[in-house]
Amino acid sequence: MSCAKSQPAATTHNKETFVHIAYLDDSGSDRGSPIAVVSALLVSPDIEFRKIGSSVGSVVQDLIPENDLEKFEEFHAFELYHGDGAFKNIDEPARFKAIKELLSVVATFKLPIIYSAVDKKKLAKTAVGGAIPIDVAFRMCALGFEDWMSANDEHGLGLLIMDDTKDKELRNAINHSFQILRSALRPPNWDAELYHIHDDMYFGDSRYSFGIQLIDLCTYFIVRNLKKHDDEFYRIISSQVICSKAEPDWTQLKGIFLEHSEH
Repeated sequence: MSCAKSQPAATTHNKETFVHIAYLDDSGSDRGSPIAVVSALLVSPDIEFRKIGSSVGSVVQDLIPENDLEKFEEFHAFELYHGDGAFKNIDEPARFKAIKELLSVVATFKLPIIYSAVDKKKLAKTAVGGAIPIDVAFRMCALGFEDWMSANDEHGLGLLIMDDTKDKELRNAINHSFQILRSALRPPNWDAELYHIHDDMYFGDSRYSFGIQLIDLCTYFIVRNLKKHDDEFYRIISSQVICSKAEPDWTQLKGIFLEHSEH
């Protein structure tokens, strides 16, 4: 999508390299959804990782009956919001309280959320209309993470961990896009788009990752906001939500991207 950026050759410096983890989730891969979204929850090295996990664990312990704790695996935003799956027998006030507490973890630790949203119909009418919408959103989201890294930690390293999918075509497309954007950093042309990002991305199992579960929840309410739902839940994280506007793609393809509104 973007033209490669020319990067200067690496120089020796005394600064320590820190790793920033971006947990990614997607929404709208089904044909019935008009919007394709990929979002990333950023956890920086100055954040006490274990405290986030403990906070999420406390919500689980308060919400799930003691007899069901051993078989409980993970939060799914849709199920938690609507009372399906593991939350079928839990009343709405308790579920909504849990949602607020989980989103408050994101707010309390001030974790940035970078996203890209693609209007599928508008994409289909462009010269790149044959592209997979989720893949387009992924590329733009990844470039947004790169922009964030450039602005916030010039010498840092970003690592992408995306919720795994059983859709092999989509998984291969995303992995291929990452390799194109990341490319090999070799002299004399340091031209990777994702210059600050680790040389491989990873697909994680959401059952074992509270980061993926949290971004699943955030993505759910970002999508609701994009669909013009005025959620009290979205307002908890709205100040941390960042729409990726990586150039030149944002300007060249702006008509296909959607931007959230702050309430």
